[in-house]
Amino acid sequence: MSVVLLDPRFPNMIPVDAVDLLRGDVCYTEEVPIRVRWVIADLGGHTVDESEILVTTDPENETVQFRLEQGETMITAPSLQVHLEPTRELESGEARGGVAPEEKDEETVTHSGGVVDGEIVGTDDHTVAVAGLRRTTRTEVPASVMDEVEDAIAIMARALRQGEWEQAMTHTSLMDYLRAETEELGYIVAQLSELEDGGSGRFGGDGTAPQWLEQELCAELSDVLLQVLFHAEIANRRGAFDIGHVAGAFVAKMRSRAPYLFEEVERQVPRTEQDRLWAAGKEREREEKAERLGEKYHEFVARKDAAPAASGTGSASPSTATAPATSTAPGDTAPGAPATA
Repeated sequence: MSVVLLDPRFPNMIPVDAVDLLRGDVCYTEEVPIRVRWVIADLGGHTVDESEILVTTDPENETVQFRLEQGETMITAPSLQVHLEPTRELESGEARGGVAPEEKDEETVTHSGGVVDGEIVGTDDHTVAVAGLRRTTRTEVPASVMDEVEDAIAIMARALRQGEWEQAMTHTSLMDYLRAETEELGYIVAQLSELEDGGSGRFGGDGTAPQWLEQELCAELSDVLLQVLFHAEIANRRGAFDIGHVAGAFVAKMRSRAPYLFEEVERQVPRTEQDRLWAAGKEREREEKAERLGEKYHEFVARKDAAPAASGTGSASPSTATAPATSTAPGDTAPGAPATA
């Protein structure tokens, strides 16, 4: 049983001695960033509530202190060894002979979950598809936004650790709630669409959406996000995938079907080109999967394609996106669920 102590300043720097330990079941103290958990997941780690291996960035954490008192060993990030043991000499041949190395301005580079120092550190489909793609030219995500996203993921994980209702849920039992939340979202979108079409009588004013209605849209989107996080965390707990893999699957899909998003220079893309690339990418993905998985996959795709047609819905793509339909006010959320907005 071991405690792996990471440097909170550089949490992505995982001690070499800990790598093999992190390929199985792993638990974390709550402050460990989600991006670190993604890296460990790509190494083969599986997040569980209790494990012989505990990863932390806080040596004063009560759980860490208790486990150390029980005699567990602690593997410490090299960058912390000098900080914790000031007399310890660095295991390096640099700066010999008392000559200080020339100081250089350090360029900060944040590597994504599947890449460490430019190398792919995992071999699963998510890592292979996504690693190395996140260094594309893009609009940087503000730190404040990433903080909110990390909080949402951490809260969902905690909800399944503590909540009896959450622990009883399955992918199937959650579907009623997902449908209800989607209907509520559709109702808000229909109200906004009415305003965009020039209708203002219901809300008064000049046809501009009132701020409270915009906030309602935000709240309903958060309910849908909750469902995505919930399903991903359920999958994570059985060792299938986590929310990082879900995000990675989105990036991989867009690279296949909208490759212009990964070009060095942004350009306006005609609708005809979007439709062509999307259809070609989708067909290519299916052919590759069919070749790899065989006849059963063909049968699965046929059933999957028939399902939206039977229900009157379809998936969103450049070639299928349509204006939102008018919706009536939704009913109550499915029975048994904790109350939602």
